[in-house]
Amino acid sequence: MPESRPVNEPCCNSPREPKKARKSRGKSRLGCSLCKKRRVKCDEVRPACSRCTAHPHLCAYPSVSVPRWNNQVITFLLPNVPEMPAWVARTDDQSNILPQSEHDNIATAPNAESAMHQSYLSLVMTDSSKSFDTRDVFLLVHFTSTTSFDLLGSQKLWAKDAMQLAFQHNFLMHAILALSARHLQEAAPLLSQNCPSYDYSMLEAHHFQRALSGFSNGFNSGTHSTQDAGLATSFVLFFYASAACNADQPPAQACEDASFTFLRGIQTLVANSSSVAHSGLFKTLVAPPLLLPTLFPRAVPVVGPGAALMGLLDGLAASSPFREKRELYVERIESLTSYLSAATRQDIGAEVAEELLLACFRWQAFCPAAFVAATNEQDPIALAVLAHYYAAVELIIRVVKNKFWWWQNKPRHMVKLIGQSIGLAWVAWVAWPMEVVHMLGR
Repeated sequence: MPESRPVNEPCCNSPREPKKARKSRGKSRLGCSLCKKRRVKCDEVRPACSRCTAHPHLCAYPSVSVPRWNNQVITFLLPNVPEMPAWVARTDDQSNILPQSEHDNIATAPNAESAMHQSYLSLVMTDSSKSFDTRDVFLLVHFTSTTSFDLLGSQKLWAKDAMQLAFQHNFLMHAILALSARHLQEAAPLLSQNCPSYDYSMLEAHHFQRALSGFSNGFNSGTHSTQDAGLATSFVLFFYASAACNADQPPAQACEDASFTFLRGIQTLVANSSSVAHSGLFKTLVAPPLLLPTLFPRAVPVVGPGAALMGLLDGLAASSPFREKRELYVERIESLTSYLSAATRQDIGAEVAEELLLACFRWQAFCPAAFVAATNEQDPIALAVLAHYYAAVELIIRVVKNKFWWWQNKPRHMVKLIGQSIGLAWVAWVAWPMEVVHMLGR
């Protein structure tokens, strides 16, 4: 008989307790670069995920892998291309964002719709022109998959409607590619974790110059298609001009706001053709009542920074030459009063802040020509009013956080630039804007 086993000794044939399976929360394969770096699940919300929105972080999504430029160059010719068919992209669907690829050239799409979109891009490629090459195709895909999510208006407006116009008008295509290159440079610190770094500054400068030269030639065309393309180009160049400033390194040149140039183009196109506002592709951005000079009515400032600015204006000496433009200054200060009052409120939600930013854009877009000329002539009082406007935008945009990446640095940049160029005699006129920049310093 075998020896008896001790009571406490486990039997080798006794069933083991089953291990508890770890509950899967799903994988985030298309998450933003910061969440991937931190190894946390990203909810993939566009244009900024919830984690990045909750903290002051720039949210960037890897769109496609950077192709090796020394490969065989593919080019495409504009404008003789087929019309964008119906199967091309419901590009407003967030599922069409392109993932990181292991291929050397353009990355494969994660679903059928993105694959169809890239198939369409291949239709416009031809060996008969050297206007656009492989690098430009990469910029084009990045614009439709990423950049277009965070512009004024719907994503469909830019990724589908504007792109169809771009395939017919070279100047709009160049403007789009310049903005895409600028966006890639803004997101370069985050994207460098997933793909090789590449200097897009040369591409950016090339496409920006080509956009300006082509746009100036086709601006006065009377065709409806060209008017829509001109309006789209004005908006894209405004986005570009807003994004192209460096808030940490103000230029050592005269204080000029390049945004006015392209905003005046929008106003001119709308004024010359009512059909652009009522039935054009961009009617949602320019149709009445948005054509009114201001969204808010003029108001005499009683308290706050507007009242302080008006007090300084009233205190000008009777012999001051600036009294000749008093009516212009008063009109701009009173039109800005409601914006200053809204910006300084403490209970602004994100949705309200976004609407206020759109309203601020319209205030600047419809500034009188005399005021724009005064800022270009370095009129210190006009510059002080402009500094108050950008300080209000800075307060609002800090509530929105990661929205409108192209506008994030511009307000602070302009306030600092005006403060440095306005002169010691006018320091009191920009005291509040400089205080806002100092308080919200990054």
